[in-house]
Amino acid sequence: MRALKYALAGTDTHFTREPGGTPVAERIREILLDPAAEMDAWTEAYLYAAARADHARTEILPRLERGQDVVCERYL
Repeated sequence: MRALKYALAGTDTHFTREPGGTPVAERIREILLDPAAEMDAWTEAYLYAAARADHARTEILPRLERGQDVVCERYL
């Protein structure tokens, strides 16, 4: 990612990550990465989906609609 940021320096490119990238998604990320937060696979999957939905709706899609390039670490 660092090399890509360097290669695209000066371009209209937004770099982001998942899970995370928005205040809501960052809070979800904290839960997902907390070893004390025990959860089953379904709960974990829905949290990832919620983080992705918020990130896509509030960060990725608006930037793409404005013509900006978006590079997202770990986007599926």
